[in-house]
This record gives sequence, structure tokens and C-alpha cells, in this order.
Amino acid sequence: MERLIRRSIIAGKIRAPASVAAPHRILFACSVAVGQTVVSNLPPSPNIDATISACNAFGADIVTEGTVADVFGAEEIFPPPILACGASNTTLKLFISLCSLFDKEVELSGSGQLGKKPIEPYVGYLERLGATCFTPSGFLPVRIKGPISVEQMVYPSQLGTQFLSGLLLCAPLRMDDTEIGIEGQMPGWEYVGQTIGVMKKCGISFSSEGSDFLYVQGGQEYAPPGEIEVPPSSYLSSFLLLAGAVAGRIEVEGMPPDPALEKLLTSFGAEAHSRNGNFLSSAGSLSSASLSAPELGRLLPHALVLASLAAGETSIKNMGSLGRSEGARMRIVMRELSKMGASFTDKGGELLVKGGRLAGAEINAEGNAAAAMALSVAALAAGGQAKIIGAECVSDSYHGFFRDLASLGAIIR
Repeated sequence: MERLIRRSIIAGKIRAPASVAAPHRILFACSVAVGQTVVSNLPPSPNIDATISACNAFGADIVTEGTVADVFGAEEIFPPPILACGASNTTLKLFISLCSLFDKEVELSGSGQLGKKPIEPYVGYLERLGATCFTPSGFLPVRIKGPISVEQMVYPSQLGTQFLSGLLLCAPLRMDDTEIGIEGQMPGWEYVGQTIGVMKKCGISFSSEGSDFLYVQGGQEYAPPGEIEVPPSSYLSSFLLLAGAVAGRIEVEGMPPDPALEKLLTSFGAEAHSRNGNFLSSAGSLSSASLSAPELGRLLPHALVLASLAAGETSIKNMGSLGRSEGARMRIVMRELSKMGASFTDKGGELLVKGGRLAGAEINAEGNAAAAMALSVAALAAGGQAKIIGAECVSDSYHGFFRDLASLGAIIR
């Protein structure tokens, strides 16, 4: 699917979109809790559908109607011989850990871009924990047989928050305690915090829950929370607020404060602040800034867009600290912004971005939803018309993204 975007002035209020990360954790936790939970504010997403199918394959019974899911937890958790994860990376990362708990082989498969992502780093880590894994190509499908036996784990931060969340969600189901020491600085720690919060709502306790060390006692039982609402997503909202910072004025209702986003937007000269449970951003005269990649974390695509539109030369230091997925996303955004007129220079770990005016171009985000959303926002402030190739990838993360931008005045077709 293609989207054509023209330079636009946008303005208005809009509700913060629901998180697409939290539902995976919520559905997993409620599926291993005996009893019923009603999950509300569930956003439409094929990736969430994949997690629902995986939960059902392990013995849960989940029925959805609109934005509500009735989750009946499994009386007994039993692995299926084959588990299809669709194109959902989160489904794979959560359930590959669950499969590693059982002394029964499970084959995990995937489709679309998921089938093209290397699985070896995660398989290798599970093998070090005691699981038996087999993948002939280093990609899906992969066969997993547990149980993992290591109690004290050293977790490399480059493996990311999704895989760590899977290990955490599975830790109470083990008979042994689980200790996890985090090696290196991990971007996106808020997603781990989200996982911990869901687990606590389901009755799981932690002996330690710091950003460098986690301790979960084994033999705990998940309890159904009865009702749970999917929270709004600060991250998805950040793309709307980025649009406000470069192309108009936007107020996102129901979004909690986001100090990192506020700092980023204001550092380039845009207006940004929280007010009465809402978050507002508006365009200003953008000028260059000096930034650090580890501090930006998930907001690196936003920073690249702002730097490409700002007068002068922006410096982003410590680029070598990026993990595999962050680095791949950065390269996509840089390449496509270069097509639009931005200039990037790598000076041994420091990225220099020379910004100014951008022009419309044919953009391909290679199936990366965050890159596609960031580049679509850049197109709102670029001269002429931009064509977004493969725009359907955005629906996996933010189903109503283009619709919401259009409702604020963006010219999109």
C-alpha cells in the first residue's frame, strides 16, 4: 500500500492511541492465570491477533469483540507441537521463552519480515540457559526443547526488552528462582517496567526489580486481575507530537508527561509541555542541537527528523552504543531522509546532521513501522509530495496513524 503525503499545516486535539506493546504482556499474563479477565481498550493489530492465537494454542480461551477481550486462563499450560507467530516479533520473543520451560519440542514459525530476522542470538542464549534448539538457517522456523536450568542469568542488553520481558513473564512459572543481571545500558527500559507492572497486577512479586538486576521467585501463580484496561501509548503519541513540532500545533489528550520527549522537542526550538493530563507541541524556528544516542533511545528517529529540518548542524554522539534493531532503524531513516535532502556524516561514533529544507521523495521504510511514521511526519514539512511505499507496516503498530494525521489537517491520500 502506498500513501501520498503533501506539505501540510496541522492543528487540533486528539486522544492518545492505545499501547500496542502492553496488550501482548497483558494477554500472556492473563492466559496463564486460572480464571477470567476482561481486557478493554484493545487496539486492532495483526500482531496482537498473533499473540491471542499463541495464548489459545497454550490452553487459554480468548474471545474478542471490538476493543474488548474476554480471557479465560488455561487450567493447564501445555505447549503445542507447532506455534505460528505470524509476523509478530513480540509474539515470538515472549513465547520462545515459554516454550523453553517444557521438556517437549515446539517448532516456532513466522511470516513476512519476521521470517527474515536472524533468530540465532536468542536461540544461542537459550542454549546457554540449558534449552536444546535447532535452526538450520539461523532464521525461523526454530525447534525449542527445554527446560532451561540456569538460575543466575547475565542478560546482554543488545538482546532487547521484548526477549527480556518473555524471560520475566516465564520466571514465576519455573520451580527455581530466577536472577537476571543486565549487562550494559538497555534502551526502552520503560517496556520492561510495563511488563513488571502487568505481572504485579496478576499477583506476582519481585525480590528485586532494578534496571541492572531482577530477582523473581519461582513457583508463583498468576491470578486474574478481573478487569484491566490497555493504557495509552506515550511512544505512539510521540509521532503525533513530532508532527506538531514540525508542522503545526497538536494537543494529545490523556497522555502522561514524557520528560525525554519534551526535552528533545524543546532542544530544537519547538514548544512542548504537559498540561492537565494532556501533552502539547507546536512548531517553532528549528535550530541545531547537541545530543547523545543513549539518552535518545527510542526517540532517535524523531531526533533525525528534527535535525534534518533544523538550521545548522546537529551532533549526535555515542552512536556506537546502538543495539541491532536501533541501528537498523537508524540506517533506514538516514537513507530515506538523505533522499529528501538531509546530509549525514559519520565521524567515528559521532553523527553530524546538516539540516534545512526537505523535498518530497519516494520513501521505503522496509517494513519498519517506527521509521515509516517518522518519515511520514518529515513529509508533512517537506516541499512537494512524498510517496510512502509499504505504508501498511504502520498498521501493525498504530492502526489509525494516517487517519489521525488526516483528521488534524494533513493532506494524505
